[in-house]
Amino acid sequence: MDVWGPLALVGLGNILLGDEGFGVHFIRHLKQEFCFPEGVDLIDGGCAGLGLLNLIRGYKTVILFDVLLKKAPPGTIYVLEMDALENLPSSSLASAHQIGVKDALALARFSSVGPEKFWAYAVVPKDLSPGVGLSAELREAFFPLQERLFTDLKTLGIYPEKGG
Repeated sequence: MDVWGPLALVGLGNILLGDEGFGVHFIRHLKQEFCFPEGVDLIDGGCAGLGLLNLIRGYKTVILFDVLLKKAPPGTIYVLEMDALENLPSSSLASAHQIGVKDALALARFSSVGPEKFWAYAVVPKDLSPGVGLSAELREAFFPLQERLFTDLKTLGIYPEKGG
Protein backbone atom coordinates (compact mmCIF):
# COMPACT_ATOMS: atom_id res chain seq x y z
CA MET A 1 0.00 0.00 0.00
CA ASP A 2 2.93 2.38 0.47
CA VAL A 3 3.17 2.87 -3.29
CA TRP A 4 -0.36 4.17 -3.89
CA GLY A 5 -2.22 4.52 -0.64
CA PRO A 6 -4.22 5.55 0.97
CA LEU A 7 -6.34 6.11 -2.14
CA ALA A 8 -9.61 8.03 -2.57
CA LEU A 9 -12.05 7.47 -5.41
CA VAL A 10 -14.24 10.61 -5.41
CA GLY A 11 -17.44 11.04 -7.40
CA LEU A 12 -18.53 14.63 -8.02
CA GLY A 13 -21.74 16.13 -9.31
CA ASN A 14 -25.25 17.33 -8.63
CA ILE A 15 -27.66 14.40 -8.86
CA LEU A 16 -30.58 16.83 -9.32
CA LEU A 17 -29.24 18.00 -12.70
CA GLY A 18 -29.41 14.86 -14.81
CA ASP A 19 -26.04 13.81 -16.20
CA GLU A 20 -24.26 16.35 -13.98
CA GLY A 21 -24.53 13.76 -11.19
CA PHE A 22 -22.57 11.14 -13.12
CA GLY A 23 -19.60 11.01 -10.72
CA VAL A 24 -21.83 10.45 -7.69
CA HIS A 25 -23.87 7.78 -9.49
CA PHE A 26 -20.68 6.03 -10.61
CA ILE A 27 -19.25 5.93 -7.06
CA ARG A 28 -22.56 4.56 -5.77
CA HIS A 29 -22.42 1.88 -8.46
CA LEU A 30 -18.89 0.88 -7.43
CA LYS A 31 -19.90 0.73 -3.75
CA GLN A 32 -22.90 -1.44 -4.53
CA GLU A 33 -21.17 -3.86 -6.90
CA PHE A 34 -17.59 -4.23 -5.64
CA CYS A 35 -15.42 -4.64 -2.57
CA PHE A 36 -12.19 -2.66 -2.54
CA PRO A 37 -9.11 -3.48 -0.48
CA GLU A 38 -8.36 -1.71 2.78
CA GLY A 39 -6.87 1.71 2.14
CA VAL A 40 -9.19 2.47 -0.79
CA ASP A 41 -12.08 4.80 0.11
CA LEU A 42 -15.04 5.53 -2.17
CA ILE A 43 -16.34 9.03 -1.49
CA ASP A 44 -19.54 10.74 -2.62
CA GLY A 45 -18.17 14.24 -3.11
CA GLY A 46 -21.45 15.74 -4.35
CA CYS A 47 -20.92 19.43 -5.13
CA ALA A 48 -17.85 19.71 -2.92
CA GLY A 49 -16.20 22.65 -4.68
CA LEU A 50 -13.51 24.00 -2.38
CA GLY A 51 -14.69 21.46 0.21
CA LEU A 52 -12.85 18.90 -1.91
CA LEU A 53 -9.68 20.04 -0.17
CA ASN A 54 -10.94 18.51 3.08
CA LEU A 55 -12.17 15.34 1.35
CA ILE A 56 -8.77 14.56 -0.17
CA ARG A 57 -6.65 15.56 2.82
CA GLY A 58 -4.35 12.70 3.84
CA TYR A 59 -4.68 10.65 0.64
CA LYS A 60 -1.57 9.77 -1.33
CA THR A 61 -3.58 9.04 -4.49
CA VAL A 62 -6.86 10.66 -5.58
CA ILE A 63 -9.02 9.73 -8.56
CA LEU A 64 -12.01 11.94 -9.42
CA PHE A 65 -15.09 11.11 -11.51
CA ASP A 66 -17.07 13.95 -13.07
CA VAL A 67 -18.52 15.32 -16.32
CA LEU A 68 -16.79 17.56 -18.83
CA LEU A 69 -18.37 19.80 -21.47
CA LYS A 70 -16.61 19.00 -24.70
CA LYS A 71 -17.61 18.71 -28.34
CA ALA A 72 -17.75 14.94 -28.39
CA PRO A 73 -20.50 12.34 -28.29
CA PRO A 74 -22.23 11.92 -24.91
CA GLY A 75 -20.55 9.19 -22.90
CA THR A 76 -17.07 9.87 -24.32
CA ILE A 77 -14.53 9.25 -21.58
CA TYR A 78 -11.49 11.45 -20.98
CA VAL A 79 -8.66 10.80 -18.55
CA LEU A 80 -7.11 13.99 -17.23
CA GLU A 81 -4.02 14.40 -15.09
CA MET A 82 -3.59 17.32 -12.70
CA ASP A 83 -1.94 19.65 -15.25
CA ALA A 84 -4.62 19.02 -17.87
CA LEU A 85 -7.45 19.64 -15.41
CA GLU A 86 -5.91 22.84 -14.09
CA ASN A 87 -5.50 24.14 -17.65
CA LEU A 88 -9.08 23.48 -18.77
CA PRO A 89 -10.93 26.65 -19.74
CA SER A 90 -13.84 27.39 -17.42
CA SER A 91 -16.22 27.00 -20.36
CA SER A 92 -15.35 23.29 -20.45
CA LEU A 93 -16.68 22.80 -16.96
CA ALA A 94 -20.21 21.55 -16.56
CA SER A 95 -21.12 23.48 -13.44
CA ALA A 96 -20.01 25.93 -10.82
CA HIS A 97 -18.89 23.21 -8.40
CA GLN A 98 -16.04 22.33 -10.75
CA ILE A 99 -14.61 25.83 -10.63
CA GLY A 100 -14.19 25.23 -6.89
CA VAL A 101 -12.69 21.85 -7.69
CA LYS A 102 -9.99 23.44 -9.86
CA ASP A 103 -9.26 25.90 -7.04
CA ALA A 104 -9.19 23.13 -4.42
CA LEU A 105 -6.82 21.03 -6.51
CA ALA A 106 -4.52 23.99 -7.09
CA LEU A 107 -4.45 24.70 -3.35
CA ALA A 108 -3.86 21.03 -2.56
CA ARG A 109 -1.04 20.84 -5.09
CA PHE A 110 0.85 23.70 -3.50
CA SER A 111 0.27 22.65 0.09
CA SER A 112 1.08 19.64 2.20
CA VAL A 113 -2.45 18.20 1.86
CA GLY A 114 -2.26 17.50 -1.86
CA PRO A 115 -2.06 13.96 -3.19
CA GLU A 116 1.16 12.73 -4.77
CA LYS A 117 -0.80 11.08 -7.57
CA PHE A 118 -3.96 12.50 -9.09
CA TRP A 119 -6.11 12.02 -12.15
CA ALA A 120 -9.72 12.39 -13.18
CA TYR A 121 -12.06 10.44 -15.39
CA ALA A 122 -14.42 12.86 -17.11
CA VAL A 123 -17.42 11.85 -19.19
CA VAL A 124 -19.19 14.06 -21.73
CA PRO A 125 -22.80 14.60 -20.60
CA LYS A 126 -25.92 14.64 -22.77
CA ASP A 127 -28.48 16.38 -20.55
CA LEU A 128 -27.79 18.79 -17.68
CA SER A 129 -31.37 19.91 -17.19
CA PRO A 130 -33.11 19.54 -13.81
CA GLY A 131 -34.12 15.97 -13.13
CA VAL A 132 -32.98 12.87 -11.32
CA GLY A 133 -31.22 10.10 -13.21
CA LEU A 134 -28.76 9.72 -16.04
CA SER A 135 -29.26 9.67 -19.79
CA ALA A 136 -28.98 6.28 -21.49
CA GLU A 137 -25.61 7.33 -22.95
CA LEU A 138 -24.11 7.99 -19.53
CA ARG A 139 -25.59 4.82 -18.00
CA GLU A 140 -23.93 2.95 -20.87
CA ALA A 141 -20.60 4.65 -20.06
CA PHE A 142 -20.44 2.88 -16.66
CA PHE A 143 -19.05 -0.40 -18.01
CA PRO A 144 -16.26 1.03 -20.24
CA LEU A 145 -15.29 3.48 -17.49
CA GLN A 146 -15.28 0.70 -14.92
CA GLU A 147 -13.05 -1.41 -17.19
CA ARG A 148 -10.66 1.49 -17.73
CA LEU A 149 -10.56 2.25 -13.99
CA PHE A 150 -9.90 -1.39 -13.06
CA THR A 151 -7.13 -1.63 -15.67
CA ASP A 152 -5.51 1.48 -14.20
CA LEU A 153 -5.98 0.22 -10.63
CA LYS A 154 -4.23 -3.04 -11.55
CA THR A 155 -1.11 -1.02 -12.41
CA LEU A 156 -1.20 0.08 -8.75
CA GLY A 157 -1.71 -3.50 -7.54
CA ILE A 158 -5.37 -2.90 -6.60
CA TYR A 159 -7.89 -5.61 -7.49
CA PRO A 160 -11.54 -4.87 -6.59
CA GLU A 161 -13.69 -7.95 -6.10
CA LYS A 162 -17.29 -8.46 -7.20
CA GLY A 163 -19.86 -8.20 -4.41
CA GLY A 164 -20.55 -4.94 -2.58
